[in-house]
Amino acid sequence: MASEPYSKSVLSALSLLPKGKPTFEIDPKKSRNAAAAMTAVLYNRLATVGQVPRFAGRTTYQWGDGIINIRNAVKPFLWTNLRVEWAKAFHASAANRPALYLMACWQPAHDTMHVWAIPEPVMFDALPKLPVREIKEKRTVQIKTNVHRFEQCERSPDLKAYYQSLNLTQPELDSLKEANETDRSVKDRRKEDAGIGSWTTEEVNEKSLLGPMPASVPASRNVISDARYWAIGLGQGGRLWNECQERGIIAIGWNYLGDLSKFPSRDAISQAISASRGPNEPNPIMASKACHQFVHEMAQGDYVIAKIGMNKILGIGIV
Repeated sequence: MASEPYSKSVLSALSLLPKGKPTFEIDPKKSRNAAAAMTAVLYNRLATVGQVPRFAGRTTYQWGDGIINIRNAVKPFLWTNLRVEWAKAFHASAANRPALYLMACWQPAHDTMHVWAIPEPVMFDALPKLPVREIKEKRTVQIKTNVHRFEQCERSPDLKAYYQSLNLTQPELDSLKEANETDRSVKDRRKEDAGIGSWTTEEVNEKSLLGPMPASVPASRNVISDARYWAIGLGQGGRLWNECQERGIIAIGWNYLGDLSKFPSRDAISQAISASRGPNEPNPIMASKACHQFVHEMAQGDYVIAKIGMNKILGIGIV
């Protein structure tokens, strides 16, 4: 079976209503539970026709006489990154058997999941024309549910033939909702632990930060239109707030890293943090971003908002 008929076979299986609830395990320490739940939904539906997908590594499964790489996005559109070298390896493995990219997006509170079963040759041909990420070996894949083409891709193929809208069952929705709520809780904790984040003007207005400003803020400065705002957590329960206020400073954690300016990139910071952690610890995505922003993006004249959690404001200062 070639990849085109294989795509139709996959879409046909996915259209069948499954029996029971998707099986997967929620990890309360990670923020990819909704993506795992989406994979479980797809896995469960493919198994309905009697062909149980077999795990082949990371997000790839053997199903029938072909292989499927699953990519999920908890968004109103499909968004994922594709490593060029990995795509080449997947292309080579598809030389003698059908293969496809099963790409899905789901938006919380919606009862449908959008999927594209894109034959591997179609994706591989489009790969050189896809947008390049900051890391050059990656390409960005974006597909809107009302367009069915690769975004920012010159002469993108029409993907409509590979598309299916799945009406989700209540057990599937319950699984997705539980997973998504766990992810939101994990992300909120990470933001608090990371201690830094950039807020937009709208968020500043929403959080009612336009009350009395510190004496150090120049009266001539337009607080709304000109400023860049940084929200920083000062330890658990804001334990470092008094010290920072007394010394007129703002600080960030990860003391073992030393002088953050010695790291040339966010990747270098990430590697240093990972080296100090156990082998099973998650990638320090938020931590490395926080440190990099603190030393390379925060600039003189920016506003700093000291906070506890996501809603309690301790004070505002200016760099």
